[in-house]
Amino acid sequence: MGCSSSSDGGLDNHYDEPPRKVDPRLPYTTYRQVFNLKNSWKAINRKLEDTAKDNLMRFFRKHREYQAMFPQLKDMDEEIMQTSDAFEDQSLRIFNIFDEVMEYIDCNVDNAIDILHSTGKQHARIEGFKPEMFSEMEESFMEAAKEVLGDRFTESADDNLRKLYQFCIKHINAGYAAATQ
Repeated sequence: MGCSSSSDGGLDNHYDEPPRKVDPRLPYTTYRQVFNLKNSWKAINRKLEDTAKDNLMRFFRKHREYQAMFPQLKDMDEEIMQTSDAFEDQSLRIFNIFDEVMEYIDCNVDNAIDILHSTGKQHARIEGFKPEMFSEMEESFMEAAKEVLGDRFTESADDNLRKLYQFCIKHINAGYAAATQ
């Protein structure tokens, strides 16, 4: 009874297992980085709605010009946006992309890339959309993540989340470029 090592008198030497491989298309060199990223994302996911809204609010503060691209949000001030269902929906659309990618990051990178390419293609159909918007949102994304993670926002978390963001933007931009050629 109990653990297997006590019942058969031997040791279950799971240390002989080879380390998990990281898909070479990911920006991580060790599985430990992916594992830590997933743990950071779990904390973000617990407050996904608030973090998503914080991200988009910070983004609009820095880049007012992009708010005008969202017809249902273009005339809203910050106070109204905080309680707006349209603002919440748009915020969650953005963060749900990252959430979907996180579902596949260590088990099916092809699916993650497909999601990102599809996102880029969808944005190519938006009149007046500029792909720079994706990279310009990185800082607000990181600030929102830092806010929700608090003291769990370490150098490692910062590095892993930046790599996630850049991986996502790389593939979103590839989808965007494919759709606009």
